Amino acid sequence: TVASSYRPPAQLQPMAGDTRSDALSLLDRASSASCSINYAPLDR
Repeated sequence: TVASSYRPPAQLQPMAGDTRSDALSLLDRASSASCSINYAPLDR
């Protein structure tokens, strides 16, 4: 299922120096999740 394929980040509190990279990783996860959600019906 699509819900099981999407996994939220384990650490919700990033370190001070990793704020930008963590935000980018969140955006990357969100974009990849949306792509998998959009293409999920097409695979069937």
